[in-house]
Amino acid sequence: MALELAAVSPSERPVDEREPTCNARSEQREQRVLSYPVSQASQCDLRELVAGTQERASSKASKLIAVMVVPLCLLVTLVGISFSQSYNRLDSAIKTERSLDVTNGASALVLALQKERGLTAMFLSSNGSNSDALATLDKQRSETNLKLANLSQWPPQITLGSKIMKGKHVKLEVQQDLQRHRHTANSLGVTIKGNIEYYTSLTQQFMNWGMQQLRLHSEGELWPLINAEGVTLRATDAAGLQRALGSTFFTMCGYTKDSSVWFSNLEGQVDTLLQLAFNYDPECKDQYDLLNSESPYLVPDIQRQKKNMLGDRFEEVCRNMTLDERYKNSMVWFENLTNYISLLQKLLENSSKRITLRLHALKQHSSHMSAIYLVVLGLTVTLCTSTTIWYITSIRSVMKTLKVYAGKVSQKTKELACEKKRTETLLHRMLPPSVADQLKKKKEVVAEYFDSVTVYFSDIVSFTAIASKSTPRQVIRMLNALYSMFDGCIDHYDVYKVETIGDAYMVVSGLPEPNADKHATEIALMALELMKLVNSFEIPHLPGERLRIRIGVNSGPVAAGVVGLKMPRYCLFGDTVNTASRMESTGKARRIQISEQTRDLLDPRCGFVTSHRGKISVKGKGLIDTFWLMNERAHGASPLQDFNLTIANLDGYINECFDVDDDVEPDLVGGMPTLDI
Repeated sequence: MALELAAVSPSERPVDEREPTCNARSEQREQRVLSYPVSQASQCDLRELVAGTQERASSKASKLIAVMVVPLCLLVTLVGISFSQSYNRLDSAIKTERSLDVTNGASALVLALQKERGLTAMFLSSNGSNSDALATLDKQRSETNLKLANLSQWPPQITLGSKIMKGKHVKLEVQQDLQRHRHTANSLGVTIKGNIEYYTSLTQQFMNWGMQQLRLHSEGELWPLINAEGVTLRATDAAGLQRALGSTFFTMCGYTKDSSVWFSNLEGQVDTLLQLAFNYDPECKDQYDLLNSESPYLVPDIQRQKKNMLGDRFEEVCRNMTLDERYKNSMVWFENLTNYISLLQKLLENSSKRITLRLHALKQHSSHMSAIYLVVLGLTVTLCTSTTIWYITSIRSVMKTLKVYAGKVSQKTKELACEKKRTETLLHRMLPPSVADQLKKKKEVVAEYFDSVTVYFSDIVSFTAIASKSTPRQVIRMLNALYSMFDGCIDHYDVYKVETIGDAYMVVSGLPEPNADKHATEIALMALELMKLVNSFEIPHLPGERLRIRIGVNSGPVAAGVVGLKMPRYCLFGDTVNTASRMESTGKARRIQISEQTRDLLDPRCGFVTSHRGKISVKGKGLIDTFWLMNERAHGASPLQDFNLTIANLDGYINECFDVDDDVEPDLVGGMPTLDI
């Protein structure tokens, strides 16, 4: 098998021209440089110490002391802030606990007012003819008065009808106004709707105020529970309105259209509010289901009564009943809804208990952390003070000792940094970056075998004739312009430039990082664009004369590895390189000749068009089939094949095939070809 050897060589510009201040070192020195990285910060500090004089020593010592004292002060500040935050959480938990007591008192008053509202509506719907209803109502009024008296804190203002009550007499004004409304209701001087609106106004104001008190001081982690409790309380109010309206329906044997719509809307509100509460607090849903399971017939009975109440024959059946039977049905409805509201009240009590438990845990944690932070704050202040005093006394002696060695170390550091920069630059130009990084980390670079890569060769047709008509400087300028254009082009592809040898240009795709089967397509797209660029390239010193190149491409396996100790090179081995070179040398001007292996690997989505050329003789392989890669698309083959590949639109075509990012630089590397062995 014919073998080809390739290795990366340094840039054409001599090293000593680029680094005039860095003298040549031995290879042993270069290896040591890679092992001793020096930070720029250390170099700057040492240079400052060398430049310092005795007169500036005191100033430098003060700066160093400040560098130490400032972090210590920040530490004290951070500990103080942590202590303050912990204490604020403790204070917030205490205030929230107090607000919870006020909110629970307001909730109890709201529930009492809701029940009184329903009983008053039922009494009014019987036209005051039912003495049992009045007795039950009086009993509930006494309970409401007790809840009013037990409320430890009152809202700053209450709206009673068209009047707004403010100040310290709000409680007395509410009690007196409520008593007046009760006397009016006893004398049937208020309508059922007016009675419901009166009580609803009070319950809404107390509910809003109670939840506002709780939210005012609560921690963020308690908000879901607090919101769930507030929404559940509003659900009880909507259920209480249903209780009041339903009681009047049973006693009066009928309802208006507006009352029916109001009743139906209230039912939807209860379900919506409960679902919202469950979303805030999933545990509330579990408790609700558990309470429902303890009274399995409660909700079905309520639904049955609602169905009968809203039925077509409700009024007819009701009017055939006696007043006592109507009152009995009304009381059954009232008791069922009261039991359901009691179920919701248990949910409120459970939420309050869980909020209380969370508050107790938060108080204990905050108290514990406040004590810890207080101790840490004291220790930190003591440590900072003692450490600062010690540092001030010791820094002066350290400065004297440090200045003795700083000059020598600074000079050596400069030399070491210069040498390190030079050797790293050389190493990255000699070897692929990934291989160079392995050598810098003292890792063994193992030779690799690549199953499939694609190799590209091109050279200038009649280069000798052109060179004979040009001076050496003109030849160099021409090649530099041409290959600079090539280098800028190949940056858009997943390829690696192996080397330029005179007028020959070699590129490989698929190593050292494999790219699956994309390498053939990458080389093909690159070759098409390079051909377009060369066709429009004018020789600078020969106006009107254009260059012509031959391109040859082959795909197959290669071996790659680092060879040599004196001047290590990354080399490629295998007859794939040789065959690619034959593809180029047996090609024609302005044509791209590819092997059958390369043609089979081309991505069909890109719509490449090839033309069979025939067979050529390759040393060691005999006759092989070759193909021309066309730079035009076959007419009618597909929309892509009708696409005219130009330099302006080729990038979009590449993106279509591989989603190539123009800003991404290729990371593949290779080596320089040599003659056949």
